[in-house]
Amino acid sequence: MTERIRIPRKLATPIHLFGRFTPRDLLRIGLPILTAATLLQPQPTPTNIAGAAAAAITAATWYLVRPAGQTLDTHLYHSLRYTTTQLLNTSKNTIETRETHVKTNDGSAVAVIKVEPTNLGMKTSDEQKALHTIYRNLLASVTYPIQIHSRQTPLEFNDYINNIDTQQHQNRLRTGYLRLLQKIADSGHNHTQHYITVRAHPSEQKQLLTDTNNDNNQLADDLDQRTTEIIEALDTSELNTRRLTGQQLNNTAQKLHNPNPQTTHKHNSQPHNGNGEYSQTLAISELPTDLDIGWTLNLLRSNARVDITQTIKPCKPSDATQKLNRASEQLQAEINSLLRQGYLSTNKLESTLEDAEWMLDLLAQRKDNPVHYAAYITIHHPDKQQCAQALEQVQNRCNTMRIQTHRPILQTDKALATWQPLQPDQLNHTQLMPARSAAAGFPFGTQSINQTNGVLHGTDTSDQTPVILDRFQWSSHSMARMGMVGSGKSYATKLEILRSHLAYPNLKIHIIDPKNEYADIARALNGQAHTLQPGKTQPQNLPIHTHQTNAYQVQNRGQRENTELLAKLVEHLYQRVSQTQQPTLVVIDEARILMNDEQGRQLLNQFVLEGRDTNTAITLISQNASHFTHCREGREILDNMPGKIFMKHDRVPQSVVDYFDLSTREKQQLHELRTGTNAPHSEALVRVSGQLNTKIKIESTPEEHGLIGGNT
Repeated sequence: MTERIRIPRKLATPIHLFGRFTPRDLLRIGLPILTAATLLQPQPTPTNIAGAAAAAITAATWYLVRPAGQTLDTHLYHSLRYTTTQLLNTSKNTIETRETHVKTNDGSAVAVIKVEPTNLGMKTSDEQKALHTIYRNLLASVTYPIQIHSRQTPLEFNDYINNIDTQQHQNRLRTGYLRLLQKIADSGHNHTQHYITVRAHPSEQKQLLTDTNNDNNQLADDLDQRTTEIIEALDTSELNTRRLTGQQLNNTAQKLHNPNPQTTHKHNSQPHNGNGEYSQTLAISELPTDLDIGWTLNLLRSNARVDITQTIKPCKPSDATQKLNRASEQLQAEINSLLRQGYLSTNKLESTLEDAEWMLDLLAQRKDNPVHYAAYITIHHPDKQQCAQALEQVQNRCNTMRIQTHRPILQTDKALATWQPLQPDQLNHTQLMPARSAAAGFPFGTQSINQTNGVLHGTDTSDQTPVILDRFQWSSHSMARMGMVGSGKSYATKLEILRSHLAYPNLKIHIIDPKNEYADIARALNGQAHTLQPGKTQPQNLPIHTHQTNAYQVQNRGQRENTELLAKLVEHLYQRVSQTQQPTLVVIDEARILMNDEQGRQLLNQFVLEGRDTNTAITLISQNASHFTHCREGREILDNMPGKIFMKHDRVPQSVVDYFDLSTREKQQLHELRTGTNAPHSEALVRVSGQLNTKIKIESTPEEHGLIGGNT
């Protein structure tokens, strides 16, 4: 269960007279009424009466009519400002990329930090709390504004498709696989990237520098220090952060920068000369009283292209304390005034007062630091109507989450600047809150797999993005696949074999097959199936060098003599692959047979440990994860395997829960994963150390299913 984080209400609660009207409301009503009263003096005439009526209507309209939640005078102000800005065209939107930072038109130096995310949804409650604490400590410690940008772009799948398309294999299997890949590419999935931008401005310098070079050097030094602080705070085993420099920075800056925006009163941008797209921004005006850690993920997983910008500005504890004390006194006075007048509905004011007192206690006990926090949601689409539909969909999702938003109409130029990572927050819709509350918006929880090589293992069930794994790029190439009988583990393994054959040219495949299930797969790949006979077959005499794919079966399943024969085969394969750097995939089904034998465990441990040195990827398949976790050698094997794939389990022993640190949710999922028997697909939990932790949906093409058949 995800922990809920307390969020304080906005303190900017204006005084309400008669329980309803703010001083500004009285001014909006009073000015027209005063005008009406003046018109009726010294004596009413039909003309004066008509003018007074018009003034009264104006007063009511001014107070009651609030387009997009804003009063008419607010819209008038923004309209005049927006029109003047557009006519004068005073906004200069230029950048200059240096080696380590970007110089903007206002003289600021901006550094860009890229953060590789972790799958928050697959973390245990304690792991989520730890990530929240890391992020909270960062927000509480910075003494300068930072912005966190979660930017979505259409998933680039063409490079992977082209890699498969250019392979030498020309058959129905490849055609079906390409058709599946193209279907995924056409589904409109998005890839989310996360950036932190931090800036240094000349006005922040403590001394007056007249030498431009010294000024630039001082800015760069300040920026270096800030960037180092952020990276050191976030760079953990779960989050990989790096500062963009050189060509990477230049490419990213050009991609994130919009030098010639075409704004309208509704849209931050619109197509111009055939380029660009429509975009609209929602500013979050108020958050609910509590939120899950990583609540932004629900918005990023909308069926739309969504960007989220979060602004964090430091606040001195003394300033925050003064503001909170003033707000507390004001709230208490208004509550007392309403109660004296007979109004009993003061719950919202009392709750806001409780929040103010809570924040004061945190600051007094030095348990947290205050920050000014803002969040903005920007929606993109090339089509104007679909952009509006996507905006409505995101608004509905916000309403479901009890998040209040408003559209910054006639402030689209400011919204555009706020959305651009190289510009500061110009909307400035911030709210005072503790760093722990701001950290509930932990943004780095999306999955980040964007391979151009490897094998499609399935699609992420959280956002339907493809999960492509290139095992030959892992620190060790090996993987364990575990699941009960009928869970689909053998089916999924056969899929990986077929797709690996298409993805890796010159791949050698060896399949140790005690269940005698893989012969057809080997032959479909122009390979050979070998039958092992205890007392007769010597593995070193098998003609395995003549085929790229070899399956090794036993003459009779279940015989005790098979264990010794399989151990000899593994030893022989280890010796053979050690003599070459040819990429090799070794699949060992029913690995428990060898795991129950001391010599077998030692051979598997050595094979897995040294597999990377011989460019060999080893897949061990067993019916339960406990076949590995029950013994020391099994745990050592798992320690050296970056990849673990869990299919459905009928039982999950405590040794498995402890070794893999399974959350209650993950343990439950192991019992509930689909097997493909009663569904068109199976499911699995996939873990790749430092890269991936998610649930996937496994589907095959008709061509693949025709070769595999069944659900094993």
